[in-house]
Amino acid sequence: MKLKTLKVTDNDLLSSMIDKGFQLSVGLPLPDVYRDKIDDQWIKLSNYDVISMNEFAFTSLNLYNFKVNEKTFIPLANAKLQIMIEGLNVHGEMSMNKLLLAHNYQLKCVVPLTKTI
Repeated sequence: MKLKTLKVTDNDLLSSMIDKGFQLSVGLPLPDVYRDKIDDQWIKLSNYDVISMNEFAFTSLNLYNFKVNEKTFIPLANAKLQIMIEGLNVHGEMSMNKLLLAHNYQLKCVVPLTKTI
């Protein structure tokens, strides 16, 4: 899994991120074939470069091997990939079926993040 860029359009959020620094967390649902269920694998990303005033590029690449069986395919397709900015109550999610149906499991998309007050 590779997360390419994060673009921030909210100025208040951007100033909080710049002042404090930030860490992005990604919850990637993966099948556990031994227990026939889906578990989130949490990836913490804090290694980034500043591209522009409001855009950050991530330099990490995470590889996962997993096996899907008849009992885990439907729950995996129904699961949500979660993205959050830690400590700032900002989160978003994307349906895993988009990724599973993408050519070569590569998907370019925008995941809107919302702030919870």
